[in-house]
Amino acid sequence: MVLIIRDFMTLSVKRFSELTNDELYAVLKLRVDVFVVEQKCAYPDLDGKDPDALHVFLSDEDGIAAYLRVLPEGSQFADAVGIGRVIAARRGLGLGARVLAAGIEAARRELGAQRIRIEAQSYAQGFYEKAGFVRADGPDGRLVMRRELGGRIRRGRHTARGHGFGIITPFRSLGGTAFLAVPSVFSRISYWKRLLSAIGEPKQGMKKLHTFY
Repeated sequence: MVLIIRDFMTLSVKRFSELTNDELYAVLKLRVDVFVVEQKCAYPDLDGKDPDALHVFLSDEDGIAAYLRVLPEGSQFADAVGIGRVIAARRGLGLGARVLAAGIEAARRELGAQRIRIEAQSYAQGFYEKAGFVRADGPDGRLVMRRELGGRIRRGRHTARGHGFGIITPFRSLGGTAFLAVPSVFSRISYWKRLLSAIGEPKQGMKKLHTFY
């Protein structure tokens, strides 16, 4: 099945082992540039959790435009799937909201998430509240945002390994119109429609680093 959407981005949802060398380098460089260099925060970004994560990112011919990782329950939070390292590399385009929506849907479909928690910085609280999260202070007074998703969904139902996707969900621009190739299994239709609806339409604007972590 082919779904046609208006977009200029490729959305990828990949496990660590499915990242190419170039993608892994681009992801790690972006995270270091933002969280270590730009924010002047000397902390170990490479924390050993990436091999267990789903890596969700929007990209185009200019590189990765927005990124986050999704950690399984028990990796960061004992009772919830965790989302973190949220970066919109271009300000004013709505890409932070779009990649967050894709991350939430990946958490539901690939990890069976019932609850998501995000350890956030105070300036990003409003951003996460717009996505349905509520404040739930974590240990040591750290700001943690929480969102309840409801019933558990069977994991991995919408992967398409036999069709060259793995858990990659790409849609590439072609003259301003993108084509998303999905195996013709009717049970998957609602999933992709929900994902594409959540991601929404892009905006045009200048490139500038912007983060929500």
